[in-house]
Amino acid sequence: MKKKIGISIICILVIVMFTALGLGFKTNGEKAKAESDTKPLFVEQMNLESNIYTNGTIITEEARKINYDGTGVVEKIIVKKGEVVKKDQVVAKLKSDQLENSIKLKKIQIEVEKSKLDQMVKEGEQALIIAKDNAKIQLEEAKRNYDSNEVLFQSGAVSKTELDKLKATFDQAQNTFDEATYKLKNSSTQSNIYIQRKSIETAQVELKQLEKDLDKTTIRSSIDGTVTEINIKEGVAFKREEYMFYIQNFKKNEIIANISEADINKVKEGQKVKITGNSIKGRTLLGHVLTIDPGTKNISGKKQAYVEIRIGLDEYVPDLRTGFSVNLVVNTASKKNVKAVKFEAISSDIAGNKFVNAITKDGQSKKVSIQIGVEGDVYVEIISDEIKVGDQLLMNEDYTKVQEEEMF
Repeated sequence: MKKKIGISIICILVIVMFTALGLGFKTNGEKAKAESDTKPLFVEQMNLESNIYTNGTIITEEARKINYDGTGVVEKIIVKKGEVVKKDQVVAKLKSDQLENSIKLKKIQIEVEKSKLDQMVKEGEQALIIAKDNAKIQLEEAKRNYDSNEVLFQSGAVSKTELDKLKATFDQAQNTFDEATYKLKNSSTQSNIYIQRKSIETAQVELKQLEKDLDKTTIRSSIDGTVTEINIKEGVAFKREEYMFYIQNFKKNEIIANISEADINKVKEGQKVKITGNSIKGRTLLGHVLTIDPGTKNISGKKQAYVEIRIGLDEYVPDLRTGFSVNLVVNTASKKNVKAVKFEAISSDIAGNKFVNAITKDGQSKKVSIQIGVEGDVYVEIISDEIKVGDQLLMNEDYTKVQEEEMF
């Protein structure tokens, strides 16, 4: 009997203990709820930044494919893959024996043609001038003979037959002079000289083109940069449609990133950007927003539209290679000495107006309308003449409900 009584007492004690624990849990839960309902948050003064966190990809803004406008055989490759080159630096030479021979022959041709021209100028018209001058002398002599003998014929000293012979000689001299004058006036020598000069000009143009073609066989880099690809081999011909070298200027690297439609209105050209990544562990680089694309793009698996921006690096970093990914913090706003509170102190009504619940001196709660300024990661700037630094605010209802759900 006593044994049964003992067991009953033990059971009663266990029940009492669990009941007490249950009441304790309930009391503590109610206490936590009460505390969470009235947990104060303080208005603080601080420097605040608003940032957008995203990632980007390194690209090379300046890159060139180096080629030769024609076909040829590579004589010598002067640079190696990975070598840094300067603009106009020679990177390869093509075989140019045929061009060099053509230039020599063309120069000889021009010299010969110039010699011909000099001879034409010297001898061409000169012979006609001499012929005309000689004809003029003979004409003047024949005229003098005829005129003097005509006077003698009037006096009977010269016969009619002799005078007629002198007249025939005079007429012949006149015809010879007229013909020489006509030939000189209408000589084809001038046109021949003109044609010869044009022939020389044409040859000179051809020579310049050959010299240009010869210069092109010396392949030069069109930019400062690093040789990242070599697609030719010494002694092997290449095709015009293929490029010989690919040169990239890594000193002009940029970063492309996509900003969502929700954040793009916060981004402006010139804003500062912090850059980190696996390739530069332990370092934080600085950059700035260069451009904002005017259009939008869709990204697979994303509901929002995105806008591409380009970011310039403030310094050249060899470790950041084309195609590498980086983490970005775009600083969209910053203020010093602002009134700020944690986000959980901010509430919104149905119309979207922002307000906080401030604790008055008598311990009551008062609803105060505010405006939002710079939004940081944890804190947000509040704009209100009624709220002061050091004021206590209640946590908003949404955060309180979340805490209760997590508790139970």
